[in-house]
Amino acid sequence: MQLKDSLASIKGVGPKKEEILNKLGIYNLEDLIFYLPRDYEDRSSLIKLADVSGEIKAGFKVRIIGINRDSYIRRNMHILSFDVEDESGRGTITFFNQAFLKNSIKPNQVYKVFGKAIRQNYITKISSPIIERGDASLKVGSIIAKYKLSEKISNNEFAKIVKECLKKIEIPEILPQYIVSKYRLISRKKALEILHFPSDLELLEKARNRMAFEELFLLQIAIYTFRKSGNGEKALALKVGEDFYDFLKTLPFKLTSGQEKALKEIIGDLESNKRMNRLLQGDVGSGKTIIAALAMYIAYLNSYQACMMAPTEILASQHFDSLSEIFKDCNIKIALLTSSTKSEDREKIIGDLERGEIDFVVGTHSLINEEVRFKKLALNITDEQHRFGVRQRESLQDKDILANTLVMTATPIPRTLSLVLYGDLNVSIIDTMPIGRLPIKTYGINTAMLDRAYGFIQKEIEKGHQAYIICPLIDESDYLASLNSAIKTFEDLRERFFKDDVSLLHGQMKSEEKERVLNDFKTGKIKVIVSTTVIEVGINVPNASVIMVLNSERFGLAQLHQLRGRVGRGNIQSYCILHNGSDSIKSWERTKVMEKSSDGFFISNEDLRLRGPGEVFGTRQHGLPDLLVADFIRDNKILNYAAEEAKDIINGRQKITRDESNAIFREIKKKFSKSSLLYAN
Repeated sequence: MQLKDSLASIKGVGPKKEEILNKLGIYNLEDLIFYLPRDYEDRSSLIKLADVSGEIKAGFKVRIIGINRDSYIRRNMHILSFDVEDESGRGTITFFNQAFLKNSIKPNQVYKVFGKAIRQNYITKISSPIIERGDASLKVGSIIAKYKLSEKISNNEFAKIVKECLKKIEIPEILPQYIVSKYRLISRKKALEILHFPSDLELLEKARNRMAFEELFLLQIAIYTFRKSGNGEKALALKVGEDFYDFLKTLPFKLTSGQEKALKEIIGDLESNKRMNRLLQGDVGSGKTIIAALAMYIAYLNSYQACMMAPTEILASQHFDSLSEIFKDCNIKIALLTSSTKSEDREKIIGDLERGEIDFVVGTHSLINEEVRFKKLALNITDEQHRFGVRQRESLQDKDILANTLVMTATPIPRTLSLVLYGDLNVSIIDTMPIGRLPIKTYGINTAMLDRAYGFIQKEIEKGHQAYIICPLIDESDYLASLNSAIKTFEDLRERFFKDDVSLLHGQMKSEEKERVLNDFKTGKIKVIVSTTVIEVGINVPNASVIMVLNSERFGLAQLHQLRGRVGRGNIQSYCILHNGSDSIKSWERTKVMEKSSDGFFISNEDLRLRGPGEVFGTRQHGLPDLLVADFIRDNKILNYAAEEAKDIINGRQKITRDESNAIFREIKKKFSKSSLLYAN
């Protein structure tokens, strides 16, 4: 039997069964064998009745003594109970609404049972167990695969169909033979057989690792092949001369060693005739913006244009203000283009860009509109790039195929995940902070301590400082009544603590209102902003010394780290207060991580461990496909090995046969054709 054969080719699968399987997304034999178990139940170990402690799920080998109860306790509820024993003691097994079993379970016979067991008064009581004869090992005494199925087909029925299929189907190998030998991997067919019918946990782990290697290897081949990293692509070679270094000397601060290293790497890219495609990673407040600005200045000195795209209007406005301040003594024309830009201004900006009369443009998604064209674009920059989908980043890069690309993020990405998200993208890391920055002191508090925290904020305001108070919701919710909303918190704090010194900010306000509040805060007219996470990125007020996050248990660690980065941007001691409205141990464990560490990479790893990459980095946005077996975090070592092998094959350092190459790319097309991964960059 072949992978593409119909389900009807399996003995026992008629039209009705085929229709049931079709509704599960199974249309051929390949779909069937790759419909993998969602979980496993280990029934392989049998214990003694007397070994039960507390309430557990376990298997036993017992002798039936006889029936001790056979009656209805109410209408439609029948109880059938047997006394049982083994060499360690006695027990009972009880079945509900299964009266027919009294005719098939015989006294003095030995049976294997598996179910929930509890020990009370020296008797082990087992409820609703799975039962089979003592000389069998189909249901008890083995590891049982559990499938996600509909009510119309049982787990046992499905397993029988899969077993029948695996007996006769041919499953070709996908991995090159040298990889199978090098890593001592079991065959593809054997791995699938074990995943469906594992005989022990050690073999199950080997099978899982083998299929995880295959998935991650194919994914890496796809990334290196289809995501053009810029290696070898022609680009505009820019000159970096004395005029640039003269400007560098005029900056009112000295670059840190991390900034200098990143700048050197970017200059190396820009001076070459190969397209730059670089990720600039740096913790909150590490000084990425000035490095991006200097790269834009190099484009300007070579008589080219540069653009910068940000995910929010607030961040775009912040960058526009920063660039305007940095280049205030230069004859550089800078424009801001967002959805709030007035239509007449928008038309002028678009026309000036196409005529080359604007040197730098900063904007939001508005920049990727087809009507936005450049006369001579040399550099496009995307900030907080993980907020954008693959297609959005592509659209900006496609503005000029010769333009260099720089993407920035303040969310530290472990190498494991950056291999997946960015393939062979070159990475620069700013791992130092500006001189004079004091570590932010972080404290976790419960609800009973809130008034003390507000009192502390008042004292900071009396010192002339400012504060942020962050809420998880804009308005009160019937479903989340226990959470603090921005509007209600603002009203309470205005009445009880801060009077006219407090203002409200959230994403549903009009752009003009948001701009007014931010300007009032920047100029010190207001002292406290009550906000949602709209201020997560893009706010730079060195005078702000406190940020308090209400219901911090509702935020991811990486997001809390971003929010904490809104303070500590000057040379004054700053504080982060994390209110935890939960009593759960896990939520306080997360709070402790924030209290103990200011290392973004450590925090990011902890966030990944607790929440997974999908939530932390929005991997669905990046166009990554769902994987059946592999897990980006758990399988980080396998991913690294798979990435190295994929890179060696694509770069020609490792030769494979034509048949092996064809098999790999057929499988990639099959698995990833619906993923936007194939169209990245």
